[in-house]
Order: sequence, then C-alpha cells, then structure tokens
Amino acid sequence: MFNAALIFAVLFLLVGPIRLIVPYAKLVAGFDATFKWKIALVAAGIAAAICIFVALVGEGLLEKYDIAFESVRVAGGLLLTVSALKNLVFPEGSPAPSLERRSVFETGLTVATPVIVSPVGIAAILVFSMAASDAVASRETVLYPLLGLMAANLIVMLLIDFIMKIPGLKSVLYLIAAVLSLVQVALGVDAMMEGLGIIAS
Repeated sequence: MFNAALIFAVLFLLVGPIRLIVPYAKLVAGFDATFKWKIALVAAGIAAAICIFVALVGEGLLEKYDIAFESVRVAGGLLLTVSALKNLVFPEGSPAPSLERRSVFETGLTVATPVIVSPVGIAAILVFSMAASDAVASRETVLYPLLGLMAANLIVMLLIDFIMKIPGLKSVLYLIAAVLSLVQVALGVDAMMEGLGIIAS
C-alpha cells in the first residue's frame, strides 16, 4: 500500500495551496475584496465536497471490481509522471477561464474545479482511496489530509491580495513548482517500477 507520507506529499503537490496561488490571483484580479471573499468561501466548500465525494466513492472499488493493487500502483505512477512532465514542459498551464459577469456560485465552481481540484487531482484521490486497506485507513490517509489542504487553500484565497504583494513571489513559486514537479516525476516512476516489479515477480 502507499504510505501516509507519500500520499500527503502527492496530494499537497496536486491540490495544495502552492499550485493555487498564481492561477487564483489571475482569475480574481479586478474583483472587489468582498466578492473575492465570497468566491473563496464558495470555492473552498465546493472543492471540499468534491474531495469528500471522490474519496468515499474510491473506498471499496478495488475489491468491488476485483482490481489488482499492483495495477492501481502503476496507474497512479503513470498519472503522477504525466501530470508532472506537463507542468515541467508547459509551466503556464492552460489559459485561465474568464470569470466576468458570473454569479458567486458559478465563479466559485470554476475556481473549485479545475483550479483547486484538477482532473489529475481527482484521479489521484481516487487511486489512493482505492488502495487503502479499509475505510478507516482511507479516511486517515486520504480524506483527513485532503480536508486540511482545503482549509489551507481557503486561507490562501482569503489572503490572496496580501500574498501577491510579497516581492519576488512569482519567481519563488515557479522555482518551487519546478522542484516539486521533479519530485512528483520521481515518485511516479518509483510507483510504476515497484508495481511492475511486483507483477513481474
């Protein structure tokens, strides 16, 4: 099984506050402070709900559909590797969607997904939930850390104006993102090699 430290590290990379800061700041640029706070609260709530739903759906799927854990490990490793390589080769990511003339809920939904919880993040949550030995393990290693990360994301969104005033922040974030993406590639390759090794033996 994946260990708790690895799961947290990967979830931090995929749905944590580091990758949220720059895209979120671009999305809400020009909005007044009150609207930004409303967006942050709605987005964090929706993102948390998505994470809870995916984590709970993932529990038991491994046994229900008779999927080998080794296959899940290889799939998870491939997922991590591809998403990290995309971040390294295309660091700017996809163009940010326009949030003009939308309600608070619509705007919050756009921020919740794909900005906070991207498709690759959802897939990772599903993989880790499937790989947990039981429901208790799934909650302790996947769900609870996810809720903590969603709380951290909320704090970042609420303080986004202050955070973006920090000198040299963008350069530091891009450097951190590059390092974390490299770590993510290593984790992905390691997971695939271990999974394939178990299958081969």
